[in-house]
Amino acid sequence: MATTSPAPAEPAADDGRPRKRNKRDKSYGSYLPLGSALRTYCATVSYDGSGFIGFQLQDLQDANKSNGAAAARTVQRVLEDALKRTTGETIRLRFASRTDKGVHAVGQVIAFASAVAIDDDSNDDTSVFLRAINNRLPDDVVITAMTRRVPADFEPRRQNKAKCYIYRLRHGATRLPLQRHQVWQMAKPLNVDAMVEAAGFLQSDEAQDFRMFTPSKALDEATSTWCTVTKVHLHTDADQILHVQVVGNRFLYKMVRTIVGVLVDVGLGKLTPQQVRDMVTHPTDRTLVAGAPPHGLVLQWIQLKECFEQS
Repeated sequence: MATTSPAPAEPAADDGRPRKRNKRDKSYGSYLPLGSALRTYCATVSYDGSGFIGFQLQDLQDANKSNGAAAARTVQRVLEDALKRTTGETIRLRFASRTDKGVHAVGQVIAFASAVAIDDDSNDDTSVFLRAINNRLPDDVVITAMTRRVPADFEPRRQNKAKCYIYRLRHGATRLPLQRHQVWQMAKPLNVDAMVEAAGFLQSDEAQDFRMFTPSKALDEATSTWCTVTKVHLHTDADQILHVQVVGNRFLYKMVRTIVGVLVDVGLGKLTPQQVRDMVTHPTDRTLVAGAPPHGLVLQWIQLKECFEQS
């Protein structure tokens, strides 16, 4: 005759009485201990921007009016939802760069406060937390690193020291269908030598006025149009994809895409390198140059100021 095994006893507390199970642990995906106070963490995020209307949360009603109900998908919303399902907490994260619709990132920086107690010296704690949250993220977003704890008032936008963007385009060659969401592909060949010459006028160790490299409607919102762009470098890889690397301390709205659009116009003979020089030395308030499409742009990395005392 079969017998039924008794259910395992609850683990005993120090006084011998059965210990109640922590109900929160059942839904707490990281299985890490909770601290007595909130801690602020800094992390690096990578995402494919093809399926997002941008990084930052947007007003749901406005987004639905212009783009349809499914268009309100933002990277921030997806990350905050995964954090909530991982920790059980409602978390509002902060971020370093507000990328636009269709723009990708390898090195976006975020910060968030949580009661999760990750030991600063424990790689195991960090890897467990990363695995837990990444299991709750969709395939087009991943947190690649938990860099360190930061002060509670840490604001990634204010701690930017430099940003690097890379724009990828392919010209005068057969299209690459598998790259259509990451590379701007055009049939006409470009004069890359002229583009390199023009790029030299855009980079400087001193700030220059880039008012002609942002849409006119954005000028009223810009606190300053002066930016220090230290590098505009062009090189072509083995797949005949032209990489335009742009490094600077800050960028105006759509500025990098406009830089690429200007360089492409130089490559097509629509602008001269000298005209590009005049755009930063004697700018007007309006530019008719169209910016490059967003899908070729990647936020590659962000360099933060050295201000990370342990909180």
